Amino acid sequence: MEVRTAAVADHDAIAEVLVRAYEAAWGPSGWDQYRQELSDVAGRSDLSEILVVSVDGTLAGTITLVPPDSPMRAVHDPAAIEVRMLAVEPAMQRRGLATTLIAAAAERASVLGHRALILQSDEDLTAAHAFYERLGFVRRPDFDEVVDEGYRALGYELTLDQ
Repeated sequence: MEVRTAAVADHDAIAEVLVRAYEAAWGPSGWDQYRQELSDVAGRSDLSEILVVSVDGTLAGTITLVPPDSPMRAVHDPAAIEVRMLAVEPAMQRRGLATTLIAAAAERASVLGHRALILQSDEDLTAAHAFYERLGFVRRPDFDEVVDEGYRALGYELTLDQ
């Protein structure tokens, strides 16, 4: 298992992993606009840092780290790195890859001098909420946001050891 910063050559594989993982969680329809956002890896590569995890040379997962000054930012806390678009290839889930990606994100945030990782997770993704809480994330209702048609994204924070 290897975690590294994504290269331009990874963009198509990242998009495919993201779409397959989110489709497994949400189903095939009803989120076309976000599907386009997930697929636009090149469009966000200058606004964020994208990490990937590979298993036996195959890209198996990804996470996007959004710095405080990025226009991609959803949660505004200048002392934290926001993590977005965490995804693991459905066939590779439950092997610790998402945990590895979160650990790599936390390490990168610490190196950059940030005190926390923050994120939002759609309110219906209860398995993701349980995963984040197992890793030590705590709910931050002040980071919640109402998105499309009254649907909520729930805020979470992981304080990093400095």
